[in-house]
Amino acid sequence: MHLSNELLSRPGMEDLIRGKRVIELGCGLGLPGLVCGEWLGAESVLLTDRSLVVDICETNLSTLASPGVTAKTLEWDDIRDLEACWAIDVIIAADCIFQPLYGASFPLWDVIKRFNALARDAERPLPTILLSSERRPNDGVDAFLETAQAEGAEVKEWWRYEDFDGSGQHIYIFEITCS
Repeated sequence: MHLSNELLSRPGMEDLIRGKRVIELGCGLGLPGLVCGEWLGAESVLLTDRSLVVDICETNLSTLASPGVTAKTLEWDDIRDLEACWAIDVIIAADCIFQPLYGASFPLWDVIKRFNALARDAERPLPTILLSSERRPNDGVDAFLETAQAEGAEVKEWWRYEDFDGSGQHIYIFEITCS
């Protein structure tokens, strides 16, 4: 929800998304991707997650009739799945960094590196990366960002929602630029 809000309210987002190919990794219900497709003018949006979640997304898409927005199962450890959707300009992901669930290996970072390698091989610009994450104790977000920076990425914190609704919940949104 917070990444979607930021996409809709942050100046310059339409310029970043309009006419671009967007992939949402670990899309869940796919709200940020739908925002890119419906309101920000993305050329195409690919919502990706595990098969059970993608089935739910496809049901949602059938009721919304969103042209240019599709859903696809994407297993992050299957390079063939990644190669099938390599021509992207923007990667978005919300709540895909949580060390107790995903481990310290940071599969999201591995996927981002694979997409960057595919772009380099095709002599395309590297995708813009927008991430949001709820901050929790021992969540691994700091270690993820340190890993990205150690590998040459620039990390910009866009926004920080701290205790926005009195629940103690903290949401951070980042832009990562790889070189």
